[in-house]
Amino acid sequence: MALEKVNIYWFRKCLRLHDNEPLLRLAQQTTPLLPIFIFDSKFLPETRDSGDQEDCTGALSGQNQFQFLLECLTDLDDQLQAMGSKLCVFLNRTTEDVFQHLVTTFDVQALHYAKDSEPFAQIRDATVTQLMEESGVVVSSSWAGHTLVDLDEMKDHWDGKVPKAYKSYWPVVETLTVPASVELVTAVPPLPALDLLLVNGDASNLCETVPTLTELGFPPLVKHSPFYGGERQGLERMEAKLSNTSWVCGFEKPKTSPASLQPSTTVLSPYLTLGCVSARYFYHQIQEVYRNNKHTKPPMSLHGQLYFREWFYYLSYTVPNFDKMEGNPLCLQVDWEMDAAKIQQFKEGRTGLPWIDAAMRQLREEGWIHHLARHAVACFFTRGQLYQHWEEGKKIFAEYLLDGDYALNAANWMWLSCSAFFTAYFRVYGVESFPKKYDKAGVYVKKYCPELRNMPSKYIYCPWDAPLHVQQEAKCIIGVDYPHPMVDYKEAKQECMPKMKAAYARKQRGTVGSQKRSVADAELGEPEPLRKKQRRQKPKKKQPGKKKTQRIQKRGKKKTKGTRQKRKGKK
Repeated sequence: MALEKVNIYWFRKCLRLHDNEPLLRLAQQTTPLLPIFIFDSKFLPETRDSGDQEDCTGALSGQNQFQFLLECLTDLDDQLQAMGSKLCVFLNRTTEDVFQHLVTTFDVQALHYAKDSEPFAQIRDATVTQLMEESGVVVSSSWAGHTLVDLDEMKDHWDGKVPKAYKSYWPVVETLTVPASVELVTAVPPLPALDLLLVNGDASNLCETVPTLTELGFPPLVKHSPFYGGERQGLERMEAKLSNTSWVCGFEKPKTSPASLQPSTTVLSPYLTLGCVSARYFYHQIQEVYRNNKHTKPPMSLHGQLYFREWFYYLSYTVPNFDKMEGNPLCLQVDWEMDAAKIQQFKEGRTGLPWIDAAMRQLREEGWIHHLARHAVACFFTRGQLYQHWEEGKKIFAEYLLDGDYALNAANWMWLSCSAFFTAYFRVYGVESFPKKYDKAGVYVKKYCPELRNMPSKYIYCPWDAPLHVQQEAKCIIGVDYPHPMVDYKEAKQECMPKMKAAYARKQRGTVGSQKRSVADAELGEPEPLRKKQRRQKPKKKQPGKKKTQRIQKRGKKKTKGTRQKRKGKK
């Protein structure tokens, strides 16, 4: 008996119906369409690799991002069911096993998917493509709006060179035409006979509905994040933000507050990470608001933020070992420490430093913190005070963030540890001074560190300085109700600075112990502020000798006497 003909659309990221070109092409055909999503065993907590490496988005994710992902899939399934279809979710099988099963169950005509730039995805996709093409399946993929432009075309443009600075990358992107978004998918062909999958043995592991968090192997969620996943949620948030023209046109990311209780930025990053909102579509919607209006420019503008994202995606696509220190040609080799106890205290928000603890606790509870709070805690963890390896900090963010993204997470941790992109290692976020700029009363700290809620504002960022009677009145004894500081942050900073100076003096990038100065190192060199300062300094004038000084003084006296005589004569 002939097998039923079918086309397959494979959802991975790009979990949406708008601006999804490969899905749109299949939706316009009449061949039955099977929309699928695969929970590869690599990503699930009980079957994950023990290597503890983040070689793709989701590899280390915890409850926060997986709950968000499940909501994205549910939203997608609801929209497909409204069109007479459904999302077919496969669980606890490798991707290759699922596709092998599909090609033996159906006469698969075509497989379409959106391209993915991450190392694991590139290997996985090449394997699946080979398997399907050997079975006579036509495989088609494109970047589909997850990035602004085609990253392969960008490779051709740069011709093997690596744009190590944002200022060299974003002007290039600005000169390119960001392709227009494609139309919304409003109808899809019917499903094939799914009962074939269910009766053909247990190899399919096809779920009847989108699974729950516990069915994936995670414990139940104790408290939900303020942010819910899904294409419709993401588009609603985007439209609400873009409806405020003055806010959009005046947006400057550094001027937003890390301590506001309501987010002062778009919080679209989780939706962009999983592709609920197309980056390309968002770009064009911003452009519509900008039209005929004066607006801020990159890097601080909303477009500038998308260019940062694009730059990091391109680097992660082209630079080997982008998520690691060793073997990464961009990354400064630093003798970081790895103290398990310190890492755990930081992870749990028990450092005894209220600003750091509040940010880490918000991260654990809500899966999101403002970018300046991320900067502050990453600086503290690495070059600022704790001197712990940025890869360990990256793993913590990967576990808790809703927007834990392979490319952006690695890039930002390299940046904040001054391992790449940013070289002014001596610029350290103040544990007390920095949050005071935004929240002198410590309202943010009091929300996320409730044991400090009665502490007077004078001591909110340094409760260890509060006299005992003040601590007693606040019902918060330091060392009992709230931890002692794990380090003296001023002394710790002074200990870190010589270590960072020594790392820069070694000029090693890419491989530990290499004495050869790499191209990346030659271009980055010493900290930028130092170079600028040296260029501004004028050469000192040579001091005149003793005799010459006497002659100058003598001439000065004569001139003064003559001037007085002329003035007297005029009178």
